Amino acid sequence: MPPQEPYSDQVQTVLVVDDDATVREVVAQYLRAADFEVVEAADGASGLDLCLLYTSDAADDSLRVD
Repeated sequence: MPPQEPYSDQVQTVLVVDDDATVREVVAQYLRAADFEVVEAADGASGLDLCLLYTSDAADDSLRVD
């Protein structure tokens, strides 16, 4: 199988939420192999907190761009 081109020039972040640690780990490994940054959460509440945190970080970063 030929090497795949990167998804884009920017690092893309994916939030993986699953209560099964093995499933989270396998999915995260595949995504990291595809050059995604992966954030993991063990349940929906933690996933929502992380989603809000990363979304607000992205909004803050975009406001700081000159």
